[in-house]
Amino acid sequence: MNKLSRWIVLPLLAIAAIFFYSIGNTSSLIMFLILGFMFELDFRLKAFPRKNNKR
Repeated sequence: MNKLSRWIVLPLLAIAAIFFYSIGNTSSLIMFLILGFMFELDFRLKAFPRKNNKR
């Protein structure tokens, strides 16, 4: 992922996660909490990619 797309995608994923968490908390719908969790997980995986240590 290049730097420009990272700067565009990461904030959108974080905003989506916060949005779905807030909807899930106010309406007590577990589906929105799960969606928020999925967006947060995707955000964290893209923000902190694994380093490949090949020897």
